Amino acid sequence: MKQIMKIVLPLMVMLLMLMWPILATEVIEEIYAVVNGEPITYSELRNAEAEWTRSLSSQFQGEKLQEALKRMKQELMDTFIERKLLVAEAKRHDYDVDNDVEVMIKEIMKQNNFNSEEELKNALSREGLTYEAFREQQKLYRMQQRLVYEEVTSKIKIDNAEIMEYYKEHITDYTLPAEYDINAIYLNPENHSTEESLQSKADAALNALASADFATVAQEYTELGSEEEKNIHLGTFKAGEMDPDLEKAASGLKPGEKSGWVKAQSGWYLLQLVAFTPSRLVEYEEVRDRIRNTILAQRHEVKQREYLEKLKKNSYIRIYKRWE
Repeated sequence: MKQIMKIVLPLMVMLLMLMWPILATEVIEEIYAVVNGEPITYSELRNAEAEWTRSLSSQFQGEKLQEALKRMKQELMDTFIERKLLVAEAKRHDYDVDNDVEVMIKEIMKQNNFNSEEELKNALSREGLTYEAFREQQKLYRMQQRLVYEEVTSKIKIDNAEIMEYYKEHITDYTLPAEYDINAIYLNPENHSTEESLQSKADAALNALASADFATVAQEYTELGSEEEKNIHLGTFKAGEMDPDLEKAASGLKPGEKSGWVKAQSGWYLLQLVAFTPSRLVEYEEVRDRIRNTILAQRHEVKQREYLEKLKKNSYIRIYKRWE
């Protein structure tokens, strides 16, 4: 059974953080900030960092993970404050989201193959979370969604002229490159002790092609794949993906035609063009909705930032100590 964190983290890492005071034992500890009279404590931030670290570790590795963790620590306090402001404002609106929450929980159960509410409760318990607290998280998350939609998303207007203008300005992004589907006879220089041996096999393959079809000759002569299972299909490549010498040779062929020997850095190739798909512009109607979503996401980020700054301006926020 999947771990419940796979349910919770993608949906609401920050809400888990904000629920920490409910879940944790009450202790006297250091206060790092105050938001409208509500303290942000060391335990909350420590728990937030742990949860976010788990989430990022499932998405990134190596240097990208280290960069993401560094950025997270730098932004943690501000992000935490902003989420507190959003949750508080959502509570003030007192949205009725009970029906939405029921739908959300059923969808979570479906995605994680839980056949009953009892299975969900058992999975939550293994993560140290009660069903009641989990349901409250879903409620807060949905209320926050409603708030952001009403105060930000619904106020963003995008007309057809803007979408068309974006399409024209980014026309190269919606131009599909040409594609080459290629078979090949491949000779690996490392398999030959002398240049003469390599040339001799290349000449033999060319001579064989004079009286036999490409597939038959390729199966006999190619050195791509194992002896038991030779591979004559080199692959399908977009323009710019192949070795330049191979692409130059392929671009001069019509489907079914074959090239001469091409001496590339990785070996010798005799190509057969199976199929060619020319470059084409994706029609506006095919990408209209995608472009609208792109513009919406860009504008949404700006408008949400403006809304958060407005909330901050109308709130009492005091930071006593930054998270390091």
